[in-house]
Amino acid sequence: MTAVLIVLAVLAVIGGAAGAAAQETPGKDAPPVFRADAYVVAIDYAPVTGAPMLGLTSKDFLVTIDKRIPVTVVVVADPLRPGFYRITFSPPESLRDGKTHKVDVARPNKKAVRFQMKFEKPKVNDDDTGKAVK
Repeated sequence: MTAVLIVLAVLAVIGGAAGAAAQETPGKDAPPVFRADAYVVAIDYAPVTGAPMLGLTSKDFLVTIDKRIPVTVVVVADPLRPGFYRITFSPPESLRDGKTHKVDVARPNKKAVRFQMKFEKPKVNDDDTGKAVK
């Protein structure tokens, strides 16, 4: 009985060492690792004067950055405040430079609302750990 336990213990140690070696050196069977970064800007929109505009959608807004770069927007109505909307968009990565940019939000037949925003630089991840590096 003692010999059987010793053999099992030796096999367990050998198996554990082989498993550890397999984890240290990824082989052909290691699954690929994909990392993604999402950067979304949200703007709350409400009419300043007049009756609230109901039923607005993404088609009713044009958002441009620096007067020349249109961005795709998603518009969601605020269910608690009729006529209020949340406009979200993702600026192009080339504009995520930490500098100030002019953002125009326009609707047909309305004057554009202009303001300035800084878009954060993308975070760079260490390939081995996935942790952000500075």
